[in-house]
Amino acid sequence: MKREIALIVFLSLVVAALASASSGGWSHTGRSATGVSGTGWSGGLTRYSRTVDRSFELAPNAPLEIHASSFDVSLVRGSGTALRFRGTIRGSSRALVDAIRVTMQQSGNRRILSIEAPENGVGDVLHLGFLHFFDAHFTIEVPPVAALSVVTTSGDVAAADQSAPLDVQTSSGDVTIDRTRAALSIRTSSGDVIVRQAAGVVQTQTNSGDVHVNDLGGSLSSTSTSGDLTASLASNWSGSSLAMHSSSGDIDLGLPRGFHGALHAVTASGDVRNVANLRATLAGATPVDLTSSSGNIIVH
Repeated sequence: MKREIALIVFLSLVVAALASASSGGWSHTGRSATGVSGTGWSGGLTRYSRTVDRSFELAPNAPLEIHASSFDVSLVRGSGTALRFRGTIRGSSRALVDAIRVTMQQSGNRRILSIEAPENGVGDVLHLGFLHFFDAHFTIEVPPVAALSVVTTSGDVAAADQSAPLDVQTSSGDVTIDRTRAALSIRTSSGDVIVRQAAGVVQTQTNSGDVHVNDLGGSLSSTSTSGDLTASLASNWSGSSLAMHSSSGDIDLGLPRGFHGALHAVTASGDVRNVANLRATLAGATPVDLTSSSGNIIVH
């Protein structure tokens, strides 16, 4: 064990020496090796960072796709026709941080913003995988677009005040959406989902992540394999249907006073609770379909 610890310490010192030698106390502002203008560099002993602040002109009301790889992104409402992209990239080597690229491409009438990370790593610490890392968080100001799509592998996605239809796909990142006006679709394998004050139709699909939909104004379709599903409706809810399906997770649905709907609640081994105490009327035109294989179903 002592030999292993000594080896790790020695390798860490080697990496520190390489980083210090490659930096030489340098700093640079201008155009980096990736061709990303408007960037700034700062170097340290073993940690490097680069700031990015760019703008891209978009055709009015054209669809936009954002491919964020493993990076966290936050989408906020912009104005005019320019998309602004800003954030800080950090990593264990200058070469690694400089290899992360930000590009904008055209495909038909769609614009595609891509944040590309090196697949196998670069720089002097390539052979020391356990010391090799990078991370970043980007804020993207999105002007009015016809439709918005975001794809990540493990990065988190946050969006607020978007008026266009929004589609989010991620493997393991968490998704947080606030105050959307149009249709919203979210698909994730293991990340958690939080949706607040969505006015349009909401669709969520997850394997093991939990889903929380609060103050919903439109229809809902939410499915999960093992995660819990929670939803509450706004007092002025104007949707046409509610469907929540989970294999082994619990389902919790909060209805506003005076709600009219036709309830169908089925669970194989769990309990159905609070239905008899509802003030809402569960006999009407709006279908409410709640099913779980082994989880509990709570309606209140």
